[in-house]
Amino acid sequence: MLNRVFQYAQPQTRARARIGAIPGKTQWQYIAAARDLDAMIQRMRENGLAHWIGQLPRAPDRRAIENSLHLGISEIVDDVCRWLPGRWRETRRWMRSVLSTMLIRNLLHETECDLPEGSPAVLQRIAAQPLEQRREALKAAGYAAHLEQDHTEWLEQWLEEFSVVCPTLSGREAYAIARIKRLLHQHNNALLNARRLAYQAKTHYLPGDPAQWRLREQLSDRLRGLLGYETFHAGLLFLYLLLELLQAERCRALLLARMHGWDAVGIV
Repeated sequence: MLNRVFQYAQPQTRARARIGAIPGKTQWQYIAAARDLDAMIQRMRENGLAHWIGQLPRAPDRRAIENSLHLGISEIVDDVCRWLPGRWRETRRWMRSVLSTMLIRNLLHETECDLPEGSPAVLQRIAAQPLEQRREALKAAGYAAHLEQDHTEWLEQWLEEFSVVCPTLSGREAYAIARIKRLLHQHNNALLNARRLAYQAKTHYLPGDPAQWRLREQLSDRLRGLLGYETFHAGLLFLYLLLELLQAERCRALLLARMHGWDAVGIV
């Protein structure tokens, strides 16, 4: 126990401080009610979300928003990878794979796609090609499985992989990781059930509809509920990573909805 306390003391302090800054429901509603995109960004800065919007200019376009979110996730993934002990090598690879998947989404939709520094060389080469050629180039580069998924669906598939990338664990750490795996599995099953019910009712389920956001909020609440236990182990780092990804997803949805004038009902 004492060794784990020393090993995870600094990550524990950093992660708990960041988790504590995550907006509550009332703050999210205040952010969502902003009159325009610039006002929304300012409210995000004032309510614990400055990490995700960085130095966005006034009236940012989609590319600026996506790049800012990608940079924020990249920094968090780098932190967690640095904090994890050596036996989590395969898990670090899994965490970094989320970054490439996000870049692929941009490559498929942005005519001019300036990838962040440090992006895989193969993706940088594809980014230099015309938009209409990139899908085939991605297939040829081994990314075919990433091409037909919605933004939310690839996140769900990525979360499912968590169960198979963890090393053999014991004690409190094994118990904590098992609980996180169970919550992720239950969440994905609930999403599948929501889609099945929509199909049976002959309504068209759209990823990102209010049912999804309710389930995301439920997952966030349940993950935060695990913080009441002893957390000087890798379980805290994954709680931190998952909670950050969930709020990044919500930031993205609100920003893009406001930028395009889409209906944002249900996101908060």
